[in-house]
Amino acid sequence: MSQRLVTDVTTLALERALDGAALQQRLIASNLANLETPGFIGRHARFQDSLRAALVAERSAFAKRTTHKRSRRTLANAAPRLPALRPSPGLPPSPRLRGTSRATSRRTGQSPLEAVRPSVAASPAPPTQPNGNNVNIEAEMTALSESVLQYEVLTRLLNKKLRMVGVAIGDGK
Repeated sequence: MSQRLVTDVTTLALERALDGAALQQRLIASNLANLETPGFIGRHARFQDSLRAALVAERSAFAKRTTHKRSRRTLANAAPRLPALRPSPGLPPSPRLRGTSRATSRRTGQSPLEAVRPSVAASPAPPTQPNGNNVNIEAEMTALSESVLQYEVLTRLLNKKLRMVGVAIGDGK
């Protein structure tokens, strides 16, 4: 296990989202490479729902630690309004944080975000080709474009966050 230099919730959430987007891109590349493979079933990454649940859990934990009533009420109301992370089309929602609960988090000292890991799911789409393959090139190219854009945005956000940390420690830029 590597030590992190920056361990705040924002950086950890961005790291987990980048992991999921990178896995999604690898799986789409595999799907496209197997476009003509008879019987191949496409796969996609699932992480958005568990990431959203972990962020809500983090906000709830922060709200409970906050002693000021007004702050607690404001943060509790803000948690349901997290930005929408769209799941991959045609896939069932990813499972909630597997193996983690508030008790587990308290017992291990692990943040709910640290437990988020992207998972791989087979595409539920029926075979679209005569050879039994269910990979649709148009859908895969669209998903790849979305994933690339998502990764780019997440990278820019992480760069901004790290620049802010640099300024805070006296980098001066």
